Amino acid sequence: MGVYNINDEIINKKEEKSFYENINKNIQNYDIVIVADYGHGIISDKIRDILKKNSKKLFLNTQINSFNRGYHTVFKYKKINSLIINESELRYELRDKESMVIDLAKQIRKKIIVNYIIITQGKFGSVMINCDNWSISNCPAFSQNNIDTVGAGDTFFSLSSMSIASKIDNNLNLLISSLAASHSTNQVGNLSIFNERILNKQLTHMLK
Repeated sequence: MGVYNINDEIINKKEEKSFYENINKNIQNYDIVIVADYGHGIISDKIRDILKKNSKKLFLNTQINSFNRGYHTVFKYKKINSLIINESELRYELRDKESMVIDLAKQIRKKIIVNYIIITQGKFGSVMINCDNWSISNCPAFSQNNIDTVGAGDTFFSLSSMSIASKIDNNLNLLISSLAASHSTNQVGNLSIFNERILNKQLTHMLK
């Protein structure tokens, strides 16, 4: 059962000021900035502007949902290092139901400056596109016993962002991120956290 009851209002001016000052004070201390902008009010236009202007490398995951449909869009960001987005949400953004994912990526690239686009496809896996040379990497989904899928996309997003920033091979990036997402779906909530030990165990099992 899912119950959705959230405060979806834009943060007030006092909260925005405090959040802005905190970001402004600390943002240069970080090599990468990972932003999950799901349109629920905490990222105002002012907050979004400082993230866009001051991040050394900005990684974005955005989401279209029943709360923000018609109000929220990835096109609020014009320059990012990496965009990770679900295929259905990407098609909604572009109003395109039929095109191949590579053509969807090229449509996005005409509207925003982005180095990498990763399109997640649920049980069909994920696709990573290097927008500099339009090379494509694919990875299947590894989940076979989905217990709780909430947060799987966020898990994939965080691992993939760090992998891109670390200049890990694209295929290995997708593999690690997909295994982490699979681990997330095979348990309720966050009973255990994906780590190096779990990754090594999964890879050993796969490569036997």
